[in-house]
Amino acid sequence: MLVLLGMALAHLLLIWSGDILSLYAVVGMMLPLLRRLNDKRLLALAGGCILMPVVLDGWQEWTGTDIAAPLETAWWAKAHSLLYAVSALPMALAYMTGLCLLMLRYPHLLLFRWLAKPGRMALTNYISQSLVGIILYYGIGFGMGLDMGLW
Repeated sequence: MLVLLGMALAHLLLIWSGDILSLYAVVGMMLPLLRRLNDKRLLALAGGCILMPVVLDGWQEWTGTDIAAPLETAWWAKAHSLLYAVSALPMALAYMTGLCLLMLRYPHLLLFRWLAKPGRMALTNYISQSLVGIILYYGIGFGMGLDMGLW
């Protein structure tokens, strides 16, 4: 995990400021602490992590304090973490659970052999995507980001 953290810091400082590898490395270093927890405690911990943004947003609204400067003040922006916690996260967990159960029941499906190779190259794909994106869209490359926009 320290090697991943080193790579993440290099990626963060040299390539792209939106790096997530450092978060993966820090969480990966904390996972051995949770190894001996039973399933109920792990589920409670995961639920707490999912609901934490909702609680923080509610506390921010109730106390009137600004935890982080909001980018938008529209009514839907305040409900974003609640909507995310009850929509996107359960859907992602359902997909992951379904794939895991399918793999446990039918481990020799062709689908899993197809997914194995890109899975082994995830870090390479992530770094390559960052480099290609910088070359195409940033000013140090072709600078197409300003011309193309988001759409």
